[in-house]
Order: sequence, then structure tokens, then C-alpha cells
Amino acid sequence: MRLFFIGVGSILLWSAFRSVDTVKVVSVEKRIVHDTIPFSESELKEFISDLGLRCPDIVYAQAVMESGGFDSKIFKSNNNLFGMRLAKSRPTTAKGERNGFAYYDSWQMSVIDYAYFQSAFMRKLKTRDAYLKYLGENYATSSSYVEHIKKHLK
Repeated sequence: MRLFFIGVGSILLWSAFRSVDTVKVVSVEKRIVHDTIPFSESELKEFISDLGLRCPDIVYAQAVMESGGFDSKIFKSNNNLFGMRLAKSRPTTAKGERNGFAYYDSWQMSVIDYAYFQSAFMRKLKTRDAYLKYLGENYATSSSYVEHIKKHLK
């Protein structure tokens, strides 16, 4: 039941940042509430789409890269697809911090946290180039981050 309230609260809070199609909210809510969907690349792509994330191919490429092809310790132990740190200045779905990174109840909560990140810091970006530039300047931990993302896009 707790997961239900977290899921609904997350969707409601997230939808306050942007307008969301009601059908998508219901679809996402059902997927979170049931939380029985095991991770797969196709489920991740579908969930990114369900949430209506901007630049979904870039988001997916980030997940592939940040999670070491979905095999990293941070992904496996923390359900953290994006190498996210614990957010301090925006809403978050993270349960806390483990090994220096945010940890989540499920991989879906990691994607929702990324949606919060997008809503909080990237909502005014108009183009894909601006999106990638923002990642390179504000998200990246290396100067070649954007180039690595572009390789994963191909």
C-alpha cells in the first residue's frame, strides 16, 4: 500500500511540473502500483515513453551508459539506472543514499526520479543540442560524456 501512495504522489507531483495526458498517468500509475514488472530493455523504453520524458532516445542512451549496459553494481544494488546522486534541491523518489548514490525501491522509481530531474532543471531547453549541452555542463562527470552518449545513440 505504501508503494501505491508513493507512486500516486510521485505522479501527482510530477504532473504539477508539466501537463500530462490522463491516460498516461493511469498507465504509469498501474505499472508502479503493481511493481511486478521485471527489468528489461523493452520495459525501460516503454516506461520512458509512458512518462513522456523529453528526448527519450537520449534518456535511454544515458541509462545504458550510466548502468554499464545494465550490469553495474549501482544499478543492481541501488536500482539506479542513471548514476543519480541523492537529490537535495528537488523532489525525489530515492529512499536514501547507498555507496554514494541514490537508491530506489525499483528501477521504475529511478526513471521517475530522472523525470523529476528533467522537470526541475531541463524544462526550458528547446532543442536536442541544448539538452545534450546541459548534460555535458551539469550532469557529466567527464568531458567526453556527451560524445559517449552520442555513440550509444547510434
